[in-house]
Amino acid sequence: MISVIENDILCPQYVSKAMAPRNPKLVKEPEEDTQLIPSVYLKNISMTTEERLNNTHTMRIPEKLQLLEMGDIVHHKISTVNINEPIFQPFPSEIFFQQYEPFNVYEVPLLLENKDRIPRTIKVNQEASPYFKLIPPPDAHLKVAPGLALVFKVQFTPEENKDYEHEIVCTTERERYVVPIKAIGARAIVDIQDEIHFPTCPVLMASTKTILLRNIGNRDAKFSFFTLLPFSVSPVHGTIAENANSQVDIEFYPTEVGNHQGQLYLRYDTGEVLFITLHAVAQDINIRLDRNSVRIENTFISLTNQRSVFIHNRTNVVAKYKWTNFPTWNEEIHQKQRFISDIEQTRQAEIENFIRDYIRDPSLHDKISVMNRSYLNRRKLIEEGSGLFYDEVFKIEPIEGEIWPNQTMQINIMFKPLEAKSYIKMAYCEITGRENRLPLQLRGEGKGPKVQLSVNVMNVGPIFIGSCHYYEVILANHGQIHASYVIQKSVSTFASFFTFKPNNGTVQPGGHQAIRVKFQGSSLGDFDEVFRFQVEGRPQPVELKFR
Repeated sequence: MISVIENDILCPQYVSKAMAPRNPKLVKEPEEDTQLIPSVYLKNISMTTEERLNNTHTMRIPEKLQLLEMGDIVHHKISTVNINEPIFQPFPSEIFFQQYEPFNVYEVPLLLENKDRIPRTIKVNQEASPYFKLIPPPDAHLKVAPGLALVFKVQFTPEENKDYEHEIVCTTERERYVVPIKAIGARAIVDIQDEIHFPTCPVLMASTKTILLRNIGNRDAKFSFFTLLPFSVSPVHGTIAENANSQVDIEFYPTEVGNHQGQLYLRYDTGEVLFITLHAVAQDINIRLDRNSVRIENTFISLTNQRSVFIHNRTNVVAKYKWTNFPTWNEEIHQKQRFISDIEQTRQAEIENFIRDYIRDPSLHDKISVMNRSYLNRRKLIEEGSGLFYDEVFKIEPIEGEIWPNQTMQINIMFKPLEAKSYIKMAYCEITGRENRLPLQLRGEGKGPKVQLSVNVMNVGPIFIGSCHYYEVILANHGQIHASYVIQKSVSTFASFFTFKPNNGTVQPGGHQAIRVKFQGSSLGDFDEVFRFQVEGRPQPVELKFR
């Protein structure tokens, strides 16, 4: 029992009734950093000094200040007590006073038990303090038999309801150590749960829980909150007067499906840190594309064709979406980092070149600031880029937006080929409610000009040397875009005897071009010549053969 004595009745005849718990357990392992939860903190800080002592059932090895040479003090140099432990084990290992009022006297017993097998002595003292007083037992100067203990009284007389610290120095025949004294003054106590559970929410969608806070302590609560993703807290700092209320918003923004657990840290300005466990569950919801592949009809180069896909929102929440080039957020970040790395390498090369030029021409001094601004602007564009889908051939509209509950959004895919070839491109839809981005394969075929000769093979028959022969072929454009052509000749002997007029030109859609061919040979022999009409935008030429 802890005695509380009013100053006006304190007298020399006073006999303390302070008692310590029996048979406390010695814990030799280092003290672990335990996470203090709000309910335990409330229980501990609400106890009186007597209640705290009665609930202390363990003791620890005290911190040693110095090892002494036993031969300088006693004849018995050998002790059976481990060198890592003190000969006299103190209990409590740390003395606490709490829930006290100014100018009252509070007392806690300090037991010092001889753990050796022979009688030993101990000296106990403290620095002078107006608040703490150490009262020794009558036999404190005598040797203590094995297994017995000296009981000192530690009295505390506070002047204010604030924190106090002190220490008692114990000197045995082998070591010197300290027993800390801590007086815990007025404390704020924010009434908050040990665990906070969020309702199940869609992935990539924020869920906010508002928590009511009440200060049930005896001083103003000045505190700060801290947590880690996918949780966040607002406000981060706060103050609550005694018996007043406030609130805090905790947001859960999951990027992955499944169970999530985190910690909310509550730190008081007096140094205590409380741990609140956060529990939440994220799930995919019924939002989907109507297909995962779209094939756009064959399209002439420079023209545009279009198809549509639909996003169905079969939920009761508003879904936000955007189209991007990357299947995952990590790949998107890595791509930005690669771009920034490339810019940095280019900048370093430019700086090296500038230094060489500056040595030769100091008037270039202002150029470095222009280079730095240009680099910073390019880097900022990459870092702040939205990551929206971009492609030279395919275009998506609208590229981002919102879909209301139980509604469908039409997405238009535009295809404008640059060459006559097949195109395949992947686009990914990032949408709230779905952990993985929804893939959409875009396919299209670019078509070049559709031209055709009136004849592809012309048999000219026997021809006399030096005679002139004229032929005519028609180049027709059956497509929807103009066709620019150039006739390519071979380097053979007989190819030089052919003349085409015109040998290049442009045929409008639905138009025709008459081409006159003149042949005047000057050599004997058979020939088989192929002339190629190279049409812009058409991968394969149109061939005309003479034989």
